[in-house]
Amino acid sequence: MPNRTRQREWEEAQAKVAVTERQLSNHQEAVHNLRRRLADLQDTWAIRHRELERRRLDLQCRQREGRAAHQHFCEAGFLAVRLSLRPKPV
Repeated sequence: MPNRTRQREWEEAQAKVAVTERQLSNHQEAVHNLRRRLADLQDTWAIRHRELERRRLDLQCRQREGRAAHQHFCEAGFLAVRLSLRPKPV
C-alpha cells in the first residue's frame, strides 16, 4: 500500500475522530445544561409547593377559628398556585 493512500486514510480517520469528539462534547454540554435546568425547576417547584402548603394551612386555621377566608385565595389564588405546580411539557 503506498504511503499516500495510508496518509489519506489516516487523515480521513482523524477527521471522523474530530467529528465524533465534537458531537460528544456537544452532547455532554447539553446534558449538563439539562441537569442544571432540572435542578432550577425542582427548586422552583419546592418553593411553590411550600407556599401552597403554607396557604392551605393558613386557610384551615382560619376556617377552624371561624374567621373569614380571603375570597381571592379561596377561588382565584388557590387555583392559580395549584395550576402553577402542574408539570409543564419541556
